[in-house]
Order: sequence, then C-alpha cells, then structure tokens
Amino acid sequence: MCARAMLNCGLDQLRLVRPRDGWPNEKARATAAGANIVLDNAKVYEHIDEAIGDCQRVLAATARQRNLRIPGLNLREAVREIVDATPPPKTAILFGPEASGLDNDTLARADRLIHFPTNPDFPSLNLDKAALLNPPPSSTQISPRLAKKPTPISPGSSKPSTTLNFF
Repeated sequence: MCARAMLNCGLDQLRLVRPRDGWPNEKARATAAGANIVLDNAKVYEHIDEAIGDCQRVLAATARQRNLRIPGLNLREAVREIVDATPPPKTAILFGPEASGLDNDTLARADRLIHFPTNPDFPSLNLDKAALLNPPPSSTQISPRLAKKPTPISPGSSKPSTTLNFF
C-alpha cells in the first residue's frame, strides 16, 4: 500500500533497508494496486547510511517528541524548505517500522524531524497513511517521467533533479 500512496503523491523512488519480509515481495505487489513502477524501481540496502548516502537532505518521520537536538517541523514546513532551496536538494524521508518507528540512532542522521498531526493520545499511523499525508508535490519534486509538465534540462546542465525518496 505504501507504493500506491507514493505514486498517488507523484513519488516513485522507494529505498528499503533490510525489509522484514524480504524483497521482492509479492504481498507488496498485491496491495500496490498497479503502482508497479515504484516496486520495480525499489532499491534494497543493508544499512541506512548506504541508502541515504547520495541525499543532501534527510528528514525523519516520528510521532513522538524526542530529546534530540534536531529541529522539528510539520511536513508542509519541511517540504517548503526543500522546494524553496536553490537548487532543491535530493531529499530522503525516513519512515521506520510500523510497530516501533525509527530508533534514536537513525533519527540522529536526519537534518529535520517531521511531525505528523495526529491525536496526541494515539499517534500511530500505518506507513501508507503517513506517505499520503505528504502534501501534493510541486513539479520539481516529481520524478521527470511522472511530471505532467517537466522542466526540460539540457544535457550537461548542472541543475540536479530533486527527488523525495521514501525508506
């Protein structure tokens, strides 16, 4: 269902770190409802540092307030920071396992913590629901093959493509 939610938001780059049920995973394909491009392009990594190594910005989703010295933002503020940057950075949004979320060691790798608006007495979201809380991306955030009106970039251009990667 995460792949389906990602593609609904115009995102198609999924990076997985040691997927619990292995990869490729037929259960994920069955719930993707045709969002096969996300699953077909998914990359699997052994460690989080490998997965985020080429990203200039790392955001981490957490429901709980943490005692970390990392600025917290709501998702709209975080996306606005990315979109307003010149040039927009290649960005990863980290999500942890549904049962436990991200551990503090992984959160410490983030530039910003993202807090989703939830009931403070029950801040639990399924991964696919958290992905859908992502605001509609601008055309600079959508993978070029998904953008309705992609900005042409000439060969040899120094402008990097901006992509939000989900983990």
